Amino acid sequence: MIVLALTAGSMFVMWLGEQITEYGVGNGTSIIIMAGIVARLPYSFLAFFQTADAARAVSSVMEVLAIWVVIVFAIVFVTKGQRRIPIQQAKLVKGGKVYGGQKHFLPFRLNQAGVMPIIFASALFLVPTTAGSSSAGTRSRTRSTSPTASSTSPPIRS
Repeated sequence: MIVLALTAGSMFVMWLGEQITEYGVGNGTSIIIMAGIVARLPYSFLAFFQTADAARAVSSVMEVLAIWVVIVFAIVFVTKGQRRIPIQQAKLVKGGKVYGGQKHFLPFRLNQAGVMPIIFASALFLVPTTAGSSSAGTRSRTRSTSPTASSTSPPIRS
């Protein structure tokens, strides 16, 4: 049942992204992804400032913003980058006139995939966090909710 719900939800979001793109609002999938990121920002900042001291939190936010700006510029540079492949058009001689013989360039984009590498990179950044939080949650849960543990038993060492 969970697989069915996840598949149906994914199909609905894909359809919604296509509708946004079709009606000219912009790239629908990118807008939906951006909306999800922006929706999580206030909670992320709140959790960050509650767990860190004020001086370290401000410097950390400034470091993250500086790194973010550098990454955005690098992504834009690679996304907009193109290789200009020269194309020589053949000359056509009709009577005494010469036509053509012009040199053109074929713009070949370096990043054909658009935003997909960015999406996969952000997903890969979440893997260590998810693995760490799930393993930490498993360890603490087994220590605190073990039905066989009593107050006289020695502590569990890991």
